[in-house]
Amino acid sequence: MRAVFATAGHAIGLGLGALVNLFGPERVVVSGEGVATYDLFEDQIRRTFAEQAFGSAARCGLVIRPLPFEEWARGAAAVAVQSLSCPTVCEEKSWPRPQTCRAASVPRRSRWSPWVPA
Repeated sequence: MRAVFATAGHAIGLGLGALVNLFGPERVVVSGEGVATYDLFEDQIRRTFAEQAFGSAARCGLVIRPLPFEEWARGAAAVAVQSLSCPTVCEEKSWPRPQTCRAASVPRRSRWSPWVPA
């Protein structure tokens, strides 16, 4: 069983290392339902991450933060409501854009290039 978590920790560490090398954040917050078992693969994640991260990315901190269901559900609901009230991606739909939406004031140019750049 430990080997399964070690393999998973290695894969997660590789992914985190690649992302940190690419984007260079100051901190990475690990959260979600899998945090409950984090102690089973934490060492492998941190070891692989340390091997993969280079330069300033090696100073990036890994923070573990349990995120209760209510918090991420609230965030998902906020994103869903925002996307309904102010769609920013032009699609071939005929819904009216609200006046508060920034995309509402951008003139439509053509089918192939939907919005005039700001």
